[in-house]
Amino acid sequence: MRTTDDLLTVLTWMAEELSSPEEDALGPFHAAAGICKEAGELLGIEDKVAFQDHALDDIKIYAEVGDILAYLLRYLDMRSIPLRECLVAVIAKLRARYPQGVYAPQSTLNRDRDAERDAVVRALTRDRLECGD
Repeated sequence: MRTTDDLLTVLTWMAEELSSPEEDALGPFHAAAGICKEAGELLGIEDKVAFQDHALDDIKIYAEVGDILAYLLRYLDMRSIPLRECLVAVIAKLRARYPQGVYAPQSTLNRDRDAERDAVVRALTRDRLECGD
């Protein structure tokens, strides 16, 4: 398994290689649509495995997940959103939603969206201070 540094190196390379200085105003829309399209293709693979007795094809999985990551990184780049901050935000949101650290239907049904948002803001502020941003 690759280390986090290896992953960040690969993701950074992907973002740089996929960058285009002539991005039009619809660029973020196209990237978001690409994420959805590729996620649909991944879902189609899993549908065939789960319900049509197809064999799992790792190469197809790698290709589709890679496409999703490429579109996602392109979207984040166009919106100037750091991947690290997305990860910090989702961890804070899930910790606020599931304080016991496990999924519980009650936590989803009775979620406090304001508390989740406040947890994300606090986590991002703390992370930016720690990283010097």
